[in-house]
Amino acid sequence: MAAHLEAIGIAKYYGAVCALQDASITIAPGSVHGLIGENGAGKSTLMRVLAGIEAPDAGEIRTVGADARVNAIRCAIVPQYPRMAASVPMWQNLLLGAEPRWGPFFHRRQARTVLNETAARYGISLNIDAPAGHLNGTEIRLAALLAAIVRTPDLLILDEPTVGLAHTDQEAILTTLAALSDAGIGILYISHDLAEVSRVSDRVTVLAHGASVAQLDGPVTPDQLADAMLGATSAEYVADTAWRNDRTDTFKPTGFEDGIRCEDVLIADPAGGRTVGPLSMTAPSGRITAITGVRESGLDLVEAYLSGETAARAGSVHVDGNRLSARIDPAELRRKGLVFVPSDRFQVAAALDGSVEDNAILRERAEVHPGGIRTTRQSKGVTHALLSRFGISASRQIPLGSLSGGTIQKLILARELERPTPGCVIAEPFAGLDIPSQKMLADMLREIATNGSAVLVLSSTVESVMAVADDIYVLAGGELGGPYPPHATAEINRAVAGLTATGAGGAR
Repeated sequence: MAAHLEAIGIAKYYGAVCALQDASITIAPGSVHGLIGENGAGKSTLMRVLAGIEAPDAGEIRTVGADARVNAIRCAIVPQYPRMAASVPMWQNLLLGAEPRWGPFFHRRQARTVLNETAARYGISLNIDAPAGHLNGTEIRLAALLAAIVRTPDLLILDEPTVGLAHTDQEAILTTLAALSDAGIGILYISHDLAEVSRVSDRVTVLAHGASVAQLDGPVTPDQLADAMLGATSAEYVADTAWRNDRTDTFKPTGFEDGIRCEDVLIADPAGGRTVGPLSMTAPSGRITAITGVRESGLDLVEAYLSGETAARAGSVHVDGNRLSARIDPAELRRKGLVFVPSDRFQVAAALDGSVEDNAILRERAEVHPGGIRTTRQSKGVTHALLSRFGISASRQIPLGSLSGGTIQKLILARELERPTPGCVIAEPFAGLDIPSQKMLADMLREIATNGSAVLVLSSTVESVMAVADDIYVLAGGELGGPYPPHATAEINRAVAGLTATGAGGAR
């Protein structure tokens, strides 16, 4: 009989901060157990405790089955943002620490055979000989999943496995998930996507303020999950878009009147051989403009260009009437006050080993560290003001990486959007955020635009774009169509699917 894991009355403290206070969960073999809760509810802490990464301060963890020893459960975690050594072949990344050996040497043939056979068994299509740096976001997620599976776990913990992925890529992950469940592996599925949790879960545990507040047996609807988690139906927590209908065109922005303008911009991906463009569009001041579409159809390259990671082959980008160089300099944009928030908040926009305070004061460093001398009082004041304004509960001195993924995102977004800005570019703004945090962010973007800023949103989630944007462009097949009004649901969905001709913005 396969063992299953029980956690009873788990408590965990980080100094004076209580991350868990009465968390209980039971995960049966061959089942998919959903875990939901608002950002900061304790999901990440419970995940680390269940995996044995951290010890609980109170409570009990045990296994039930043929072997009652706690270490009878082999646990593997697939993190929200897996990290790989970019220049190392994928097969070496996946077997790090578990390499098959032939005497003192690595047994390369056996390693690749094991990986290929495991991938084929669970329907994972992956080139294990390619360097990790050549894989796209979906392939990296599948690779991390394969690395976990090849270690034959009894319990597999998946943290937001489909966030930020296109629909077809999400389906690939979920198909593998079903095969793993059929093979008898117990799965803990952590996600803010209530529809997805409803679809895949046999049972769902709801966390709030570090405690288990509900256990629901499937099938369960997304509204039932929202009711258990938030005390109201999910519809009441969808970002309020009534403000869009109330806005007028009489507002006259100042200081950034031209907004962001792209003219015939052509972007190439040297590694993958893809080309996007020529792209022409305008994100005017005082409005929220969005570009949506499948990331791999070109949205990822647009982000790479705007972040300065790659250069434009042709065309031009103007900000406030000033032309930018072919390769954008992020430092120059920051000096001009333009905000850029990347989709990968963890690797690019955060120092996970640094403290909460180190990350919170990043934009204020010149003020709180005048002349290079640390002023503790000012640093503490900036940090506390930021945490308080955005409802973030965390000690300022603990490592940022010890917080939940959602809380880290809130801190980064708060830091970047807290000050007035002439323009803001934000990629995948709602990925990994719970529903109240999504609404808070939508309100922040609305306020920024109303104050005269140009806001440009890059998002592969069409629903979130229609909830927040005034003007929507669709990127499909490397070409830009639109702009569309946010209520043109059918036209936008058809454009994303590549079923309509591109508009004036994307004609070659």
